[in-house]
Amino acid sequence: MVNPTLKKQTVQEEKISYSVIIPAYNEESFLPGTLAGLKSAMATVQLPGEIIVVDNDSTDNTAEIARKSGAKVFFEPFRQIAKARNSGARNAKGTLLVFLDADTFIPPSLLQQALSLLEDGMTCGGGTLLKFDSELPFLADKLVKFWNWISKTNKLAAGSFIFCLAQAFSETGGFDEKTFAGE
Repeated sequence: MVNPTLKKQTVQEEKISYSVIIPAYNEESFLPGTLAGLKSAMATVQLPGEIIVVDNDSTDNTAEIARKSGAKVFFEPFRQIAKARNSGARNAKGTLLVFLDADTFIPPSLLQQALSLLEDGMTCGGGTLLKFDSELPFLADKLVKFWNWISKTNKLAAGSFIFCLAQAFSETGGFDEKTFAGE
């Protein structure tokens, strides 16, 4: 006879729809602002999401800051952004992936639009052009404009904000770990 007071209680975990993956190496100065902005953007989205910070062998308080803000933290000892992004994707629960640099602020409308595009069934991934929140020195400004032109012309996305279907990411093998920059 089963004791009714010992009934198993099951707690259903909320299904995660999207995962925001942030590779981070010694980002304690930028990460708090990025995470605060990201949480504000996520609060405007109906879908449940998670934040994953991949500590890429930091020597500062990056991992502790991420944990205190409620992010899931995973450790990647090999310092390479492609490897860190892939590590985060392997640990993601969402069917939609967003890759965000640790020093990048996204407006709520950008996150909403990216997730909406992925949910429409017609889009498997995308990214944005670079836009800085302050005036850049002349040469840096020209370089950013040149990159944005290359990006539009060749349909490339800067790593600071990339979004895709998790299935497509997996099927293509993720980021090329033979590449150390411009992955």
